[in-house]
Amino acid sequence: EHVTTELGAEVTIEYAPSNQSALAASAHFAQSDDEDLPDSVRQEPGSHWVVTDLRWSDGRSGTAEQSQHFEYAGFRFDDASREPVGARMVEATDAAGVVRTSLFHQHPQLRGGLASSELCDGASCYERTETTWTALEPTPGASYARPTRTLRRRCEPGTASCDETATSSQLHGVERSFDALTGNLLQE
Repeated sequence: EHVTTELGAEVTIEYAPSNQSALAASAHFAQSDDEDLPDSVRQEPGSHWVVTDLRWSDGRSGTAEQSQHFEYAGFRFDDASREPVGARMVEATDAAGVVRTSLFHQHPQLRGGLASSELCDGASCYERTETTWTALEPTPGASYARPTRTLRRRCEPGTASCDETATSSQLHGVERSFDALTGNLLQE
């Protein structure tokens, strides 16, 4: 898919079947989850089309084309709602080789919510974000998730792992509270 705007900006999107992802085929990715999934949520048996490459430029002279390559793993399907749940893991690699690895919730009440992401350049990981989600149920059978806590840790370049054991890091946290009935943000 290729699109050119009236002002000369260009976007190119490439697709491939989800089962052709190198990440999905790799042995290092386990199908385990960070949450208890209901029996109705299972590994997706088939394949569907996913974005594998995205390239864009703004059309101005002297500006470089930007690009991202995507790999996916852990697709699941919810038999109860008869809907795909999505990928558990997505790796996005930019043209400079910087990789953002993101893990997403797949529980029906939290699905699609970012659980964590890590930004790495080679073996050095320098940013990690973790989000805590709370499922609210204002009326029986109707629920929605809200991000109640986000922690972002930035580490010095060259750090092997940017987690709570990192000695030189900056921590930024955001706590949120929401109205249980309407879901409106009350405090941040």
